[in-house]
Formats: sequence, structure tokens, C-alpha cells
Amino acid sequence: MYLGGKRFSARQYAGNFDDRELGKAIELAHGRGVRVYVAVNTLLHDREIPEAAEYLLFLAEAAVDAVLVQDPGLATLARELVPSLPLHASTQMTIHNTAGLEWAASLGLSRVVLARELSLGEVGVMGEAARRLGLGLEVFVHGALCYSYSGQCLLSSVIGGRSGNRGRCAQPCRKPYTLVRGNADEYGRPRRPAPVPLEDRYLLSTKDLALYPYLDRVVRAPVTALKIEGRMRSPGYVATVTGIYRRALDAIAAGAWAPSPADEEALALAFGRGFTGGCLCEGPDRIMGRDAPDQRGILAGTVEILDKASGFIGVRLTGTTVPEKGDGIVFRVPGKEEEETGMVVRRAPAIDAGILWLQGELGDRPGIREGSRVFITRRARPAASGKCYTPGSAIPRWPRVQVDLDLRVTEAGKPVLGGSVSRNGMPVTSITREGNFTVEPAHARELTATEVEEILARRGDAPFTTVRVKVEWPHGLYARKGDIGGLRRDLLADVERFLATSGRLEPGEVSRARERLERALHGGGPVSAPVKRSPELIILTDTPGGVAGIAKEGSGWIALEPAPGKRPSTGNGGGPDPVKEAGRVLREAAGLAAGTGRTLLWKWPRVTGDSWMGGMAGILRDGVMAGISGILVEGPGAALAARAAFPGIEVHGGPGVNAWNVRAVRVLSTLFRSITLSPELSLGDLRGLVPRAWFSGDSPALGFLVEGNLEVMVSEDRLPSLLPGRRGGHRGREFLGIRDGTARTFPVGTDICGRTRVSNSVETCLIDQLPALASLGISHFLVDARGRGPRYAREIAALYHEALSVMEGGGDGVAHRLAELREECRKRAMGGITRGAFLRGLGEEEW
Repeated sequence: MYLGGKRFSARQYAGNFDDRELGKAIELAHGRGVRVYVAVNTLLHDREIPEAAEYLLFLAEAAVDAVLVQDPGLATLARELVPSLPLHASTQMTIHNTAGLEWAASLGLSRVVLARELSLGEVGVMGEAARRLGLGLEVFVHGALCYSYSGQCLLSSVIGGRSGNRGRCAQPCRKPYTLVRGNADEYGRPRRPAPVPLEDRYLLSTKDLALYPYLDRVVRAPVTALKIEGRMRSPGYVATVTGIYRRALDAIAAGAWAPSPADEEALALAFGRGFTGGCLCEGPDRIMGRDAPDQRGILAGTVEILDKASGFIGVRLTGTTVPEKGDGIVFRVPGKEEEETGMVVRRAPAIDAGILWLQGELGDRPGIREGSRVFITRRARPAASGKCYTPGSAIPRWPRVQVDLDLRVTEAGKPVLGGSVSRNGMPVTSITREGNFTVEPAHARELTATEVEEILARRGDAPFTTVRVKVEWPHGLYARKGDIGGLRRDLLADVERFLATSGRLEPGEVSRARERLERALHGGGPVSAPVKRSPELIILTDTPGGVAGIAKEGSGWIALEPAPGKRPSTGNGGGPDPVKEAGRVLREAAGLAAGTGRTLLWKWPRVTGDSWMGGMAGILRDGVMAGISGILVEGPGAALAARAAFPGIEVHGGPGVNAWNVRAVRVLSTLFRSITLSPELSLGDLRGLVPRAWFSGDSPALGFLVEGNLEVMVSEDRLPSLLPGRRGGHRGREFLGIRDGTARTFPVGTDICGRTRVSNSVETCLIDQLPALASLGISHFLVDARGRGPRYAREIAALYHEALSVMEGGGDGVAHRLAELREECRKRAMGGITRGAFLRGLGEEEW
């Protein structure tokens, strides 16, 4: 099982374990043959590294079986401190291709929890690489789904300062949104955007994952483990869901399994927002549940008759599950899910001609009207086959520890019981215990060997399975049956204590780990002084027109991420090949940039699956890279793939790399010529990070995003396909966005592979903060002009070039002129301007 502590867990609002509880939980689980994986999977500030290091040592001493991590800096620290501590890549690492597996292996990780957006076919391809690299693969099979790729979502962060990368997501994707569209002005901003009439309001809300019906297919994939998301759920949910999947896996292993309707009912009643096979088994077009964001339950029928005088409600049954006495039910009006009404069925309902009759207090309860849909959300009785857990009932046990018992009697008449212990089929240890009683010659009645075997073979309540019993018990002996049973209990208690405490670090290893920790935290420092670099602008655009406009504004860098054409890829084989389309646009852009003094980079999409990597051979063959000086990517795996496909080319890291601390920068430095630090970092964070990030003259340049509507989500959902009469993409100068309940409008676009990109409703603008950034050693200033048109790209580039000139000139008027330039940026901004977390930091308390 996996769980989180009070610190550094990606579910900070769950009822996590404190250190004492965590230690006891590990002992309890180990004593029952269950492995424990602890999530330490948030991104870390430099000031938190010492505490995180101490936490890792605590976990190692407590014999945790593995630690899940997101932060590459923490991963390298763990390898340095406790080399024997197994590490798993959390899904927040966004590993979605074979190059990402290579990156994980280079960090010393032993297992990767894959991104939930992969198909079974893609997992199969990655399985070959995983075997070669010695990695285990883990996939989610049940629980909540995020709209965005995990680790790449900043929506909660920009709205309220609660960062998902810090375990504090406020789940804004579960809120209602309105799709809006309109014509775009010359700066890409909407002109009078109008709501698009849609029946569903929860545009970003996904269904819950449930691969139970597909489990026999999933287990044939090259995966080591299946993951159930049970945090922030009740004990009943955890017991019910885990039990159903455990029994299913056992039945599949035995060669006799088919999905059980009773189990599916139990899963739906435990909790579910409607179920999906996800991208793994059904595809991205089946993951959304836009009609409601919360527990669905099981649809029973539709209200057909209301008799307010008697309080009777006639429900036309449409499902196979019928409400019973004591059940909890909810009435929902289609399209108005906020007007729901819940009630408990107090009396056994009657059924007549397909109509189920309920009685309740009708009054003015808005959810109960003709046409309302009726859902069962809670069963009063456990499902017969599903064995739903209810408070107070016994939690079922699935023993993982097998014990072979051997009993013999010494010449002195002492019984000696030996146990050979195996866990999950693998030998663990052998334990022997001598009884505290003496076997005597029988006077009235002997105890036979058969009776002794029966006592030793009893199942009992212990979390063990007795596989084999061997008894050497001569004829004519007697002992009390209770003494034999007590000897068995004592031996199994010894086994449980051994399992609970085994795997802990030896005292000497603990001492050595603490010495390594002291050196790691206090013995290091920059090897050489920071290298003075001239400030550089990197203007990010998505069209050849944008390249042409930027090229007119002096020297510097242009990063081009080709926008989708009029027929964008749908991600399932439809539309043009995205890599070929990118190549076409790149050739045109290279011609426009040639001779202008501009350096052209090819910006890859944030998500680059193996199909994208497979197109690199065609790019080389077609000579597309002529005139392109480097590649800008959003992840370490993509960097490895780019370096392998184009040896010698410079690779730069974008904001999606999630570089948060000095250690992360240092481990990423082997891959990148420059690294754009996380846009969630504040000026205070940067003051502690940047001056310490250089450790040699070849250290990568550090960058920061200073202008643009920050990309806050990337999703496999095709949100633009909701527009009537079209299937995604843009048409002319059109604006598409989603508007929340506070009238904020978040721009929506697509990348060249057809994935949905959601941007912040307000534009980041740090033009007046350039001197502060430059004084720290930030030398690359990233401006995101994607989706804004050539005029915006050209004019914003001119404003930032002037800002750099003003800084270079110095004098008393620098601050005043930069403030004026900030106002010029405001005139062109989308949704106004903000400094985001740069000055105020994230809105979170200390750990």
C-alpha cells in the first residue's frame, strides 16, 4: 500500500500520518506481509531540503519499502544519503515516453508510476524499455482522474495560490465553467466573447477511473503494480475497492474470472463520478463527466409522477438496481445539478408496472420535480458479492505470508515448532520456538499426530496461511490441545514481530547516512563564481508570421512551437501527422529568420509521446533542422530524446521542467544549455536558489518567464470539439475560452498534436522586475506570445528590448521608465497583468 505523511505529500489536505503513526503503520503492514510505499512527492524549496533529508532518514530507519518522489533534486539526495532506499517516480513526474524511463533510471529509480494518459499499447511499447532498464511500471486502475497531466497543472496555483505541485490543489477543475467564443483582435484578445450554449456546465470535470471491467487485459500488460487512489476517501471505500480488485486478481490468476455486476454496483456505491476505462482502456474521448462533478451513485430511474398532497413520488425504473429501505438517494434535475435533493428511503418502496413508489416530504425541494433523475448513492446493506465494508464490520484479510510448520519432540519431551516463512512466494526466514510445557506419556487418552496436525493447520485470525504441516509425534504421547495451539500462536507472533522489524537500517548504516547528510547540507558550495552572462530575450511564438514580426525587432532568440493547422491532429490517427506539419512550418520560419541575427529554436509541445519521438527520423531526412540552432523542451525525457535524435544540438528547458531548487538545477544541468525555473517561484525563492546554482563555468544559463498568459493545463481532452458543428482547432482569428463563476476567462487552445492547452486568465508581466532578476544571475527572459498574433509578438518584443537597453544604460530613471513600459504591456495584455507569485509567493502556510 502507499500512503502519505504530514510532510511533503501531494495530498496535504488528507488525514495523513504523523511520524509516530507512520512508524506503527509500517510495523502493522510488514507484520502482515504488506509492503508500504510513502509519498514524498511534492516539489521542494531549498529551505525545505534539510527537513526532507531528515524525513528520508526516518523513513529508511522505519524500513519503508519505497519512497515516491517528484522532485529530481530530492531523488539524487536520497540516493546519496541512503543508497539502499528504493525510489519510485510519482505520476507527478509526468513520465509518458521511453525517454522518460531512461531519465528515471539515470536517477536510480526502480519503479515508475506512469502518466494516466497513456494507452495500453503505449504501455506495452514502454514495457520493452523498462525491462532493458530494470524498471518496474505501475499504472492507476481506480480512483479520481486529473484533467491535466499531473505535475503540469498550475490552475489552482494561479487562481488561489494553492499549488498542486505542493499537494494543495483546490480542485478548480470540479467547478462550473462556461465555454465562450468570439473574434480575436490584433493582439489575440477576445472581442465580445459570447457563451456557447451547452447542456453540461462542468467542462473540466473528469469521471473516475475504474478498470475493473478490463482487468484481465490490464494484467497482461508489462506492469509490476496496479494503483488504487484511496487517499481522502473513507476506510469503507478503501476496504471495498481494494477487496474487489484483490479478489478479481486472484480469480484471474486462477483462470476463472468475469466482471461481477454485484462488484460493479459496490464500486459505484463506494464512490464514483461515473466510471471510465480512461485513456488506458477506452481513450481520451471517454474520460469526461461534464454533467456533474461529484458522487453519481447508480441511476435508478426518472421521476414521472408527483403527488404533493400525499407525498408520493412515482419513479419510472430504468436501471437494474432498485432503491431499498434505508438507502440514500439523490434527485437531480438534468442541466441543473446544483438543484439536487437528497433523502433516505424510510419505508420499503412498492413497485407497480415499472413504477417505484416513494414517500417523502416534498415541500419546495427544488431537485424533486417531474423529469428529475434518481440516483442511489448509499446502500443500507452490504452488497452480497461485493462485500461492501460498513463501519463496525470485520475487515476481510487476504494473507500474503505463507508458513510451513514442522513439529518434533525432543528426547527431554519438549515440543519444538519450526516455521519456514515465505512472502508472496519468496522465502523470507525460518523461526523456531520451543514450547514451555512438556509432552508426557499418555495415561488415559493419547493425543494423536493427526489431531496435532489439525491444530497446527487452523486458519484462525492471524494474517498467515499455513501451507504445509509436518509432525513427528510418536504414539502414546499426551499434551493439552490448548498448549499446542498456544505454541502455534507464539511462533506466529514471533514471525509477525520479525516481519514488522525486518529491513530496518543497521545502527552503523544510520550513522554513516547522517554523516553523508551533514556533508551534503554543509560541505558543499559553488566550485566557481557565477558566470556573467548578458541578458537574452527568448520570445515564444507559434506562427511564421510571429517569427517575421519578432525578427524585425533586433537580435535575440525566437522559439517557435508550430500551432495546429486548420485540421489539427485528433490524437487518434485523424488529421495530418503533427511532426510533418511542424516540419513544414519550421522550414518556412527558418527562411524568415535567416539573416536577421535571430537565433531560432524549435519549441516542442509540453507532452511528447513516443509517436512524436518516432517522427524525428523524418525531420532529419527532410533537412528541416537547417537554420535551427536548438530545441526547447518541457521535460528531461524530451531532452534525452532530442539529444539522441540531433547529436550536438543545444537543448533548452522550459517551465514544465519544474526546477524548484539548487539540487534539481544541478541534476538537470547535464541535459540543458539553459533551464527556465518554475514560474511558481517567488523573488525570495530565487534569491536563495540562483546564486548557489552555479557550480562550474559550464553551468547552464537560468531563465524565468516574464511575460505571457501562463500555460496552466495540458490535457488529452479535446475541449474545442464541444463547439457546435466542428471538431477542434481554430478557425481564422477566433478566440476560445472558458469563463468561471467570477467572470475570469481562461484562453483555450490546442497544441499541434490536438491536446487542449488552458492558459491563465490574466497575463504575467515582470518587465519592471528585470533588474531584480538580472542582479540574481537570471540571464534568459522568456516571453510567451503564443496564440497572440504577429502584432503582439512584434510589439511586446520591442518593449522588452527597450527595457534591456534602459537597464544597460542605467541611471536614476530606470525604475520610472520600466514602470511606463509595464503600462504599455498592460495595454496589450490579455485579461490585465499580474506579477503572480513572484512578489507575494504562493498562498500557503509553512510545512
